[in-house]
Amino acid sequence: MNPPDLFCRSYKDARRRFREAAITAGATLEQDRVATSEDHANFTIDVATLGSANPGWAVLVSSGIHSVEGFFGSAI
Repeated sequence: MNPPDLFCRSYKDARRRFREAAITAGATLEQDRVATSEDHANFTIDVATLGSANPGWAVLVSSGIHSVEGFFGSAI
């Protein structure tokens, strides 16, 4: 995949790609709705978890707090 192709042009596509990749990797998925408005879709915080409940170490990636970096999160 070409690196520019990793970044989506919309929230809907970024979310779909993130969730598909998480499912493919065997992750457990959770979601929490955070906003609904007349001119936007329902927004969620999506969490993908891999591994054991009590790991000796962990990697946490947070993205989308200010909206546009959500595209970064789905790309990685």
